[in-house]
Amino acid sequence: MVKKKEEPKTNGDSTLLAELIQHHSESDKYLEPIRNAEGFTWDDRENMLVGILTDAGSKTTKSKVNTQDLVNLVLDGASRVMAQFPTGTIQALTQDDRGKNLMMGLIHEKYIIPNADSQFDLLTKFRIWDIYSRVFGSMPALVDYRVDNDYIGPDMWLIHPRAFFPQAGHTNISQMQYCQVSTWVSVEYLKGRDKKVWKNVAELIKRVKDGAKTKQSQDPKYLPVNERLNGDLMPEEGNFAGCELITEYRKDRWITYSKEFSLIVRDIPNPQDNDELPIVMKHCFPLIDRLYGLAEFERGHTLQRAANSLVNLYMEGVQMSIFPPLMMDANGVVASTIEYKAKAKWLMTKPNSITQLQLSPQGLNTFNSTYSFLKSQMLNLGATTDTSVTKENDPGMGKTPAALKKQSAREGARDNWDRFMMEQSLEKVIQKFIDLLTTKQEKPIELTLFKADIKKLQEAYSNEDITSVFGDRMKSYTSGQAGQMTVGADQWKEGKETIKFKYFVDPGSTMKADDTDEHQSLTDTLILIMKIPGAMEQIAQGGKFQMGEKTFDFAEAMKRYVLTGGIQDGEKIVSDNKDNPEQQKQQQTAQAQVQQLGQQMQQMVQIIQEMQAEIERGKQAKEKKPEDSITYRDATPYVKAQLEAKAGLEPDPIHAVANVADMSDYHDRVMETVASKEPNQTNE
Repeated sequence: MVKKKEEPKTNGDSTLLAELIQHHSESDKYLEPIRNAEGFTWDDRENMLVGILTDAGSKTTKSKVNTQDLVNLVLDGASRVMAQFPTGTIQALTQDDRGKNLMMGLIHEKYIIPNADSQFDLLTKFRIWDIYSRVFGSMPALVDYRVDNDYIGPDMWLIHPRAFFPQAGHTNISQMQYCQVSTWVSVEYLKGRDKKVWKNVAELIKRVKDGAKTKQSQDPKYLPVNERLNGDLMPEEGNFAGCELITEYRKDRWITYSKEFSLIVRDIPNPQDNDELPIVMKHCFPLIDRLYGLAEFERGHTLQRAANSLVNLYMEGVQMSIFPPLMMDANGVVASTIEYKAKAKWLMTKPNSITQLQLSPQGLNTFNSTYSFLKSQMLNLGATTDTSVTKENDPGMGKTPAALKKQSAREGARDNWDRFMMEQSLEKVIQKFIDLLTTKQEKPIELTLFKADIKKLQEAYSNEDITSVFGDRMKSYTSGQAGQMTVGADQWKEGKETIKFKYFVDPGSTMKADDTDEHQSLTDTLILIMKIPGAMEQIAQGGKFQMGEKTFDFAEAMKRYVLTGGIQDGEKIVSDNKDNPEQQKQQQTAQAQVQQLGQQMQQMVQIIQEMQAEIERGKQAKEKKPEDSITYRDATPYVKAQLEAKAGLEPDPIHAVANVADMSDYHDRVMETVASKEPNQTNE
């Protein structure tokens, strides 16, 4: 039974406003030790991200070199982890789920992903989300339903940590009863608010215009470092004037107010009606005793600062070694002739009145080893390696292929950790997208379907004509290569109840596959299939090989084989011929060619195997003694007697004769031997 929404109950705006301001103040105090952590504040993190030097050594030098090693580790890791959109499974939690999973998947792919582009496109937001979580330890994002002229549907907004105020004392979003988010809006935005939902808007607009302030005039601790750089901006006027609005998101209620002007402008029940906060946090390394997790910047900032100080001090030392200080006798040099330039001529009244200061090169000589040590430690922090780091400075790893392979596995394990954290967050975001769509959709969604999409629908409704299933909601284009479908809100209803969906992300799907590895794996798979008896005959007939309950699609494997082989325009080489009459006529010829190719490959595999066996037999024959290679049946009687004796048997009397050169008297010799062995009758 659907729970009826209850209207917010207040004790008056003044009491509620005081409560909201108190929540903000408590959260501000809770965040203060995190924002201003000793030795590495949020200001330091933001400066390090954009390359501003903050280390003590660099502040005293004229050289301002920043190696950016730590930033590179973060950017490289985020690029590997969030290389592409995740894939996943959408399952309708209803008995009659036919077609619904596919339909929701198409809407997610073709409607939500392209249009959920507030701030940035969705993939870019995911990548920024990962980067900033490595800088601050955690990064919040707001998921809500967006309604404007360009798009009506679910969307995601990244929230800078300085604009996020969690409930004090809680270390997890799921534990919080409320949180607050600060935004900066214009008068034009306020004028566009629905008067049925918003209140006190006219009064707020009047005060904003009279106040004439800018975002940069706020307390600096609430403002990102980059936005403070424009602190001398003149206040905007009229419709371009702006103000800060803070929204407190509760599980059952959303309240928006102006802290500066002491006005509540919106107080509504939770429009998502899910008893949840609309916030998702992406963590780097979660901590059980702190809301913001452990960041990559937090772990490596001392090494980065040491590296920057070392490099800049080294640059100062190089300059001094090229232009060393001079010691002059004031009484032995004409001061007016002293010039610091090439080919200058100085006048001296005394010999040896000018000498160079002798500097020790020890500090400069140790620069390479010291910097290599710092860099190797930073690479170790990121679980990666660099072939420019010497083995002496990283004794745990060398530059051999085995060592680099081991290091790559370690880097992959670290990426898998961050990918796991990213996928957990993405799963929550996409789940909220689906939930919002099913509960908030009011207008029909127009989808453009292509041939592959129509094919999937036909497979879902295999026993029915999809045009009759969807009726007027689906229209095919004349070419038959595409069509259009209208999806109404009734698609997500089962009677009066809204159908629930569950989203499961595919682990590792955000990682971009290595085409080289995939190509090699496909090569091994195709060779294995060709070795199976009867496989090529099945493939020649239908393009597929079936073994038990499993089916191998040879055509699709060949397509992937071509596309991963680095062939230019590979998709043109392997194309679908079902809708091409001319190609259908050539199908039998192509199948025969495939069969012939398979037989040739089988023959090649067989020849290679026979050659390997022949080589192995040759090796074994070389290792055997001559007598081991003699067949007993074909041996001479003399050799047979030797073989029998070697085997531990009593030699046959017939075989125990001397080697006979002339085989013509072999019988006589045997008879003489037998006679000599008979008992002497005379003696008896």
